[in-house]
Amino acid sequence: MKTVLCLVVVADDHILFTRNPEDGQWTGIAGSVAQGEDGPEAASRKAKEEAGLDVPRDAWVHRATVGDVGVYLARVAPMRAVAPPGQHPLILYPRSANWDREPVRPNLRWLIPFALSDSPAVEVPA
Repeated sequence: MKTVLCLVVVADDHILFTRNPEDGQWTGIAGSVAQGEDGPEAASRKAKEEAGLDVPRDAWVHRATVGDVGVYLARVAPMRAVAPPGQHPLILYPRSANWDREPVRPNLRWLIPFALSDSPAVEVPA
């Protein structure tokens, strides 16, 4: 796994997104896994760097691997997410949104409902 995609569910009813600077669509917090890190450690670091959130390593649940991207989900209590200076804007979307109609990255249209489900984690080839 070279990259993590972090889906943060706030108060069990909203999902935290950041804007992708390349296409303007909303996406989960994402980034490279540093040498010596595992997926949950990388997810915690990225949540802190990009949203100012302190999400403990053990809060992250592996939901899928898509190619070389590990998808992790954390459910957190209501908190204030603030993008640190120089980071991309943040938004909270209702968990019940119609993902086919929202301006999110295309892969998230199927991945969000799956990640929120009780289905076992999956591996999807790139």
